[in-house]
Amino acid sequence: MVEGFKTLVDQNEFYVIHEPTFMCCDQSQFTYYCKAHEEKMDCQFCGFNPYEACGCMTRAIAKGNA
Repeated sequence: MVEGFKTLVDQNEFYVIHEPTFMCCDQSQFTYYCKAHEEKMDCQFCGFNPYEACGCMTRAIAKGNA
Protein backbone atom coordinates (compact mmCIF):
# COMPACT_ATOMS: atom_id res chain seq x y z
CA MET A 1 0.00 0.00 0.00
CA VAL A 2 1.16 3.52 -0.73
CA GLU A 3 2.50 5.15 2.40
CA GLY A 4 0.18 7.69 4.03
CA PHE A 5 -3.01 6.26 2.55
CA LYS A 6 -5.25 3.91 4.47
CA THR A 7 -8.25 3.59 2.22
CA LEU A 8 -7.93 1.59 -0.97
CA VAL A 9 -10.98 2.41 -3.06
CA ASP A 10 -10.43 0.35 -6.20
CA GLN A 11 -7.82 -0.65 -8.76
CA ASN A 12 -7.52 -1.38 -12.44
CA GLU A 13 -4.82 -2.91 -14.61
CA PHE A 14 -2.45 0.06 -14.23
CA TYR A 15 -3.39 1.96 -11.06
CA VAL A 16 -4.43 1.63 -7.44
CA ILE A 17 -7.02 4.18 -6.41
CA HIS A 18 -7.01 5.68 -2.91
CA GLU A 19 -8.76 8.25 -0.80
CA PRO A 20 -8.44 11.11 -0.02
CA THR A 21 -10.03 12.95 -2.90
CA PHE A 22 -8.80 16.23 -4.39
CA MET A 23 -10.33 18.87 -6.67
CA CYS A 24 -9.27 19.61 -10.25
CA CYS A 25 -11.27 20.47 -13.39
CA ASP A 26 -14.21 21.27 -11.07
CA GLN A 27 -14.38 17.57 -10.16
CA SER A 28 -13.70 15.75 -6.92
CA GLN A 29 -11.58 12.72 -7.71
CA PHE A 30 -9.69 9.94 -6.00
CA THR A 31 -5.90 9.76 -5.94
CA TYR A 32 -4.39 7.37 -8.51
CA TYR A 33 -0.98 5.73 -8.09
CA CYS A 34 0.85 3.79 -10.80
CA LYS A 35 1.14 0.12 -9.82
CA ALA A 36 4.56 -0.22 -11.47
CA HIS A 37 6.36 2.55 -9.54
CA GLU A 38 3.84 3.95 -7.03
CA GLU A 39 4.03 7.29 -8.83
CA LYS A 40 1.20 9.66 -7.87
CA MET A 41 -0.77 10.62 -10.94
CA ASP A 42 -2.21 14.01 -11.86
CA CYS A 43 -5.84 14.85 -12.62
CA GLN A 44 -7.60 12.07 -14.51
CA PHE A 45 -9.43 14.65 -16.64
CA CYS A 46 -6.50 16.82 -17.76
CA GLY A 47 -3.34 14.98 -16.67
CA PHE A 48 -3.56 11.30 -17.62
CA ASN A 49 -5.84 8.55 -18.89
CA PRO A 50 -6.70 6.10 -16.08
CA TYR A 51 -7.15 3.29 -18.63
CA GLU A 52 -3.65 3.52 -20.15
CA ALA A 53 -0.21 2.92 -18.64
CA CYS A 54 1.31 6.15 -17.34
CA GLY A 55 4.63 5.88 -19.13
CA CYS A 56 6.63 5.89 -15.89
CA MET A 57 8.59 2.86 -17.08
CA THR A 58 9.67 4.82 -20.16
CA ARG A 59 10.81 7.71 -17.93
CA ALA A 60 12.59 5.30 -15.55
CA ILE A 61 14.52 3.69 -18.43
CA ALA A 62 15.50 7.11 -19.77
CA LYS A 63 16.84 8.03 -16.32
CA GLY A 64 18.59 4.66 -15.93
CA ASN A 65 16.36 3.65 -13.00
CA ALA A 66 14.50 0.68 -14.47
